Amino acid sequence: MYRNMKSTQRTGAKRIAGITADVIFTLVLLLSLFAAVTALGLRAGGRFLGLGIVQSGSMQNSGLNKGDVVAVRPQDGYRAGDIVVFYRAPERYGEAYDPSIRAEIWIHEIIDVRTDSLGRQTYLTKGSSNAADDGFYVPQDFVLGTAARLPGALSAFFRFTASAAGIWCLVIVPCAILLVYLAWDLVMLLTQKREAPEGEIAVSQAEGTPEQRAAPFSGRQTFTYTFFARLHTAEEAVRQRVNALENQLLSYRNGRARARGRLGKKYKTYRVGRVPFARLCLRGKTVIMYLALPYEKAAAAYKNVRDKSDIRKYQKFPSEVRIKSELALQKALRLIEQSALENGFEKNAAFVPLPVPPAVPMEELLAAGYIVPRKAFFAFPERSERETVRENEEESAVCVSDGENAEIL
Repeated sequence: MYRNMKSTQRTGAKRIAGITADVIFTLVLLLSLFAAVTALGLRAGGRFLGLGIVQSGSMQNSGLNKGDVVAVRPQDGYRAGDIVVFYRAPERYGEAYDPSIRAEIWIHEIIDVRTDSLGRQTYLTKGSSNAADDGFYVPQDFVLGTAARLPGALSAFFRFTASAAGIWCLVIVPCAILLVYLAWDLVMLLTQKREAPEGEIAVSQAEGTPEQRAAPFSGRQTFTYTFFARLHTAEEAVRQRVNALENQLLSYRNGRARARGRLGKKYKTYRVGRVPFARLCLRGKTVIMYLALPYEKAAAAYKNVRDKSDIRKYQKFPSEVRIKSELALQKALRLIEQSALENGFEKNAAFVPLPVPPAVPMEELLAAGYIVPRKAFFAFPERSERETVRENEEESAVCVSDGENAEIL
């Protein structure tokens, strides 16, 4: 059992490592995609993503230095004093605008506005640090928009993204790492699918054969049992004890509020209205009851009570009682009566006792999802027949649980 627990811990650690790697993989992929798109937009000079980089010092007097990143915002019209981003193509200004144009993109300030022969507004531009204007009027069709400088830190980040070093650091190297990761993941997947070597047995618990699923205690496959499955696969005496406890708990009411039980995956919790009453759990042949009764009062009536008040998940049910015999069952029933008196509950005369839960075959519980095979690969070395029989007997009778989390190994 110790070896199986260690194997389970290793499997959990591998699962956490895999999830962490997938998260890092996704973040790096998103960062690389963002960097690639940003670099493309900046190198397009404002035609894509609305971002551009100042390539000269002709606008230093207006606060735009070489290397600054600007956001380009299209406008319906422009006026003198606006800093605009435009295509520098004087030889084509006399024609209608062609969207496929490829020309230099400038960032200059408008100093004059006129209307040309085609009825278009045109703009005379000039670098604020230049002595003379540009010498031509730019039609509005050729203007991409006004330019607004981004804050220093953001501008530096985008500038680095568009540089050769940024493309290497944020696009090429991460993509290479991702390719290596994917290749390694593929190799591991193919390795797991290989046939197990002689002397070892590899069982896929998600795709076991019917014979494998019908033999949960063989030592070669582990299962997670819900409380419902534990109850309906327990011995008759255990089911009778649970039934006696449940009937006692459900026989109380608080005014109009009746006691009710809520079935969880690992335990069953009982409340009267909204007041916590008790919680039942199964550990092998032992019924464990967590009672909403202060430990001091429970221990005064029954010495074999354990204090769970220092554990957060048991703070509402601080007294643990383990029932393994009929004598322990009678004492547990008296503790339930004491807890009901402490909470001011009264007997419900209309309550009808529930029958003893029937035994249910494991195949039906597997099919219904109350017993779940663990999804992992296990390889077990050959053992002597005597050792295997002894371990099977121990594992079939032992439940590993922390009071709420019950799994059969």
